[in-house]
Amino acid sequence: MVECTTGDITEEEAALYDRQIRLWGLDAQKRLRAARVLLVHVGGLGAEVAKNLILAGVNSLTLLDPQPVTTADASCQFLAPTEKLGDNRAEASVERAQRLNPMVKVTALTSDVTTVTDVTRYDVVIATGCADAELVRLNGLCRASGALFLAGDVYGFYGFMFSDLGLHEYAEDVPVPVRSAGEPEHKRPRTEPESRTVKRSLQFCPIDVALDVDWSTEERQKSLKRTSDIYFIIRVLQEFRAAQSRRPLATDSAALHTLRDELASRLGVPPEKIGDQFSRYCLGEVSPVCAVVGGVLSQEVIKAVSQRDKPLINFFLFNGCNSDGIVERIAD
Repeated sequence: MVECTTGDITEEEAALYDRQIRLWGLDAQKRLRAARVLLVHVGGLGAEVAKNLILAGVNSLTLLDPQPVTTADASCQFLAPTEKLGDNRAEASVERAQRLNPMVKVTALTSDVTTVTDVTRYDVVIATGCADAELVRLNGLCRASGALFLAGDVYGFYGFMFSDLGLHEYAEDVPVPVRSAGEPEHKRPRTEPESRTVKRSLQFCPIDVALDVDWSTEERQKSLKRTSDIYFIIRVLQEFRAAQSRRPLATDSAALHTLRDELASRLGVPPEKIGDQFSRYCLGEVSPVCAVVGGVLSQEVIKAVSQRDKPLINFFLFNGCNSDGIVERIAD
C-alpha cells in the first residue's frame, strides 16, 4: 500500500494536476505522487502505460528493457525515436517520456528481467512481455515485499491485463437514497444526487493460482460457456512465448494449433472453445489494442495506488476484432 505523503502539494503541482485533484481528491493525488513504479519492457503496451502514469503524476517510473529498438517498434512504440534504431529501448524512451511531465523522475535499466530479485524499492511492479513463469516469479517477489503487481500483454488484436493487489482496501462513493416527503417525483425539486464514501476491501489471488485452475471439474465445466474464449487464447499465446521467447509470426500457425490442442487437453477444455481463427489475428502489437489495454492497465494502477474506486478483479481481456472487453474473475 502506498502511504499518503504529508507534504503539501506545490502551486505548480496543483495547477498541473488540477483536474485530477477535482476528480479523485487531494489525498489520492498525494499517494500517486509518492508511488515508485517499475515497468518491465517498453514495447507498444509499455509505452502506453508509461505515458498514462507519467501524466497522472507518479513519483518515479523505472523502465526496464534489455531489447534494442527495432523497425517493428515504429508502428506502436511512440517513445523511442526511429533514429535510435538499434539502441537500447528503455534508454531510447527516457527523453520523450520525461518531456511528458518533468515532475516525474524517469530512469532506464538495460538489464534482463531475470536479474530483478528485489522489488522492495518499488510500490508497483508492472510486467509486460513476460512468459508465465516470469510473471509468477515477479508476483511472488511483490507478495513478499508488499508491492502491487500488475501484468499485461498484447498479441495482435488480443490483449490482457492481470492484477494482484493482495488484500486491497479502497474507498467508494455510493449514492444515498432520497427520502421523499410524499410528493410525486415530478414535483420534487431537482438537486444533485447525494453520496457517501464507504470503505471496502477485496482479496486478490496471485497469478499462479489463476493459471492453475482445473477446468475439468463439474463446477468449472458449468462456468466454461460463460468464460471468455480470449482467456484461453491468451493462455496459448503465453505458452508460445515461453517456448519460443518471441511473439508468433505468420508462419507459426501450425505450431499455435498444436499448442492449442495440448493446452485444451491439459486444462480439460474442448479445442473448439479456442478455435482456429485466433492464429490469424495474434501477430505483432496492434497500436489501438495497446491503447485500450494500456489505458485499462494504467487506470487500474491509479485506482490501486490512490485507493479510490473498486478495482477490476482479476483479468481484463480484450478482443480487438469486435472491440469487446470483458472482466473475468479467474480463481479467488
